[in-house]
Amino acid sequence: MRAALTLAFALAALAPSARADDGACDGARCSGQGECFEENGAAHCLCDAGFAELGLTCVPSDTEDAVLRARHAPGAAERVVAAARAQVGRKRWQVGVGLEGFPGPLTDYLAPREWWCGDFVSWIYAGAGVPLSGGSAGGWLITDNRAIAAWHAQRDLFVDRSHPEWSTFTPRPGDFVRFRTDRYGHAAIVEDVVGDTLHLIEGNVSNAVARGTYYHWRRNRRIDGIGRMALDNAPPSVDAGRDVEVRLGEPLDLVGGVDDDGPREAIEARWTGPEGVWFDEPDAASTRARFAAAGTYALTLRVEDGEHAAVDRIVVRVIDPPPPAPPVAPPAPARAGCAATPASAPRAWPLGVLGLRLLARSRRRG
Repeated sequence: MRAALTLAFALAALAPSARADDGACDGARCSGQGECFEENGAAHCLCDAGFAELGLTCVPSDTEDAVLRARHAPGAAERVVAAARAQVGRKRWQVGVGLEGFPGPLTDYLAPREWWCGDFVSWIYAGAGVPLSGGSAGGWLITDNRAIAAWHAQRDLFVDRSHPEWSTFTPRPGDFVRFRTDRYGHAAIVEDVVGDTLHLIEGNVSNAVARGTYYHWRRNRRIDGIGRMALDNAPPSVDAGRDVEVRLGEPLDLVGGVDDDGPREAIEARWTGPEGVWFDEPDAASTRARFAAAGTYALTLRVEDGEHAAVDRIVVRVIDPPPPAPPVAPPAPARAGCAATPASAPRAWPLGVLGLRLLARSRRRG
């Protein structure tokens, strides 16, 4: 609810103040998964988390998690400021020229008469490894400065003039700044903060990238708000698993649970233990342990994110395998032709002899 209210207030505050929309967003529904923004007669979708813009439609995208994690990575602000400083003084057609790799020159993404202050912010963030999401070009390109502000507001990262933190909030290098103007607004990146003076780097200033200095910035009515870029890096969490008992000679599968707010590729994990245990892959959170002898072993999983570390342990009790069962002697085979007759069994007489005796008795009696 808090995020929804923040977004609603942000959208109301960011509406053009002196010029009606041109109608380019009429009928643009953004697939019901976003909001249409119009700038200088062109419509663009800001898609919800988990979606990206494709021709005024919002299609599924899986970049959201990585986008937010990147803002927790150490050095993110330094990379943003360095990338912006490298373009100061360059004209529109010069921005990004000569750079190798992604994202290429800025003009690759601009229409002929497009206002490009917001494009410049998106382009810098993407090149510095902290891209936005929900826009075009795979998600990172949000062209409208109001949409960039709304992106931050959706994630509770936007502090505007009505925000309770406005009087105490201090911008940091790399943050996004949104200005209110008579038309569609303006965008900039914080280069430095000295007391209550903001030093900014701005695109589309006389069709070039320029520096701007703003004294007593909280009292400057043109500054609508600040979007936080670099986020504090929280320590990772780690779960080595439950204590367990295994038999000697049987390997133990270890599945360590690791979570962090920064990029997963920045996580380093390592298993350690006492003498007598070894790991197939000690530098992997999930591995296999083997033991040389019976006993009790304390195994430790340590993870680091480049700034913070976390540790968890499990106790493994290794027991000797049970002794083998004694062999069972097979039964003695019966001797052929010598089947035993129980002693209590009555003696069996041939029927012929018994019949002769009975006949003799009957004759004597008669």
